[in-house]
Formats: sequence, C-alpha cells, structure tokens
Amino acid sequence: MLPSTFYVRGVAYRLSALAKLAEAVSSGREYRVDLIAVTGNPHDENAVRVDAQVRGERTITVGWVPRECNQYLRKMMGNMGVWQIPAKVERVELDGGIVSGAVLVLKVELPEFLPKQGRVSQ
Repeated sequence: MLPSTFYVRGVAYRLSALAKLAEAVSSGREYRVDLIAVTGNPHDENAVRVDAQVRGERTITVGWVPRECNQYLRKMMGNMGVWQIPAKVERVELDGGIVSGAVLVLKVELPEFLPKQGRVSQ
C-alpha cells in the first residue's frame, strides 16, 4: 500500500540538502519535489530517489522513498523515469544537526490521471 504521507529515508546523510529545503519551506520560497525511478540500485531494485529543487537553485537529492512504499510507486510510475507529482513537505527537522534527529515527511498527492485501481486510500 502507498500511504499518502511518509518519512523520507536517508536524510541523515544529506543534512546540507535537507537544511536548504527546510529554509525554503520555512521562508515560503517556491520548491518542487520529484520522485525518480532509479535502475540498477544494488540495494533495492525498486528504488525511488527524492529530489528537491528550490526555485532558482540546482536540484538536490534529499533521500529515498521507503522500501515498503516504493514497489507500489514504481508500478504506478510505469516507464516514466522522472515523475513530477505534487508533494508537500509536511515536516522538516534538523534537531541541532544531530544525524539521528533529521526528519523529512512528505505528503504525496496522487495525480488525477491514475486509474482508480492505482489509488490506495487510507
């Protein structure tokens, strides 16, 4: 099942990228989040990377879709390598730079063009 809200994995390894996104969110700057299917990942064949772009800056990788969600997401993505879907940052925490305290929560809105059977309600 693909939940509409999930914790992005691996953000503790990308604290500078997370800090840029957190600053954009808190200051109201425009940003977008892209979910990108990654082929050839030795750790997860269904890997989906989470990239963010703050308006006027380069795209940065902020983490990964959780393994328990990405297989469903990859099915919905089909052959699309990059899927620009509406995603809203629900919460960003840097907790004083402590690696274990970094959190990014995304809320994903499934596009209207998805067939009804591709949607999962909560």
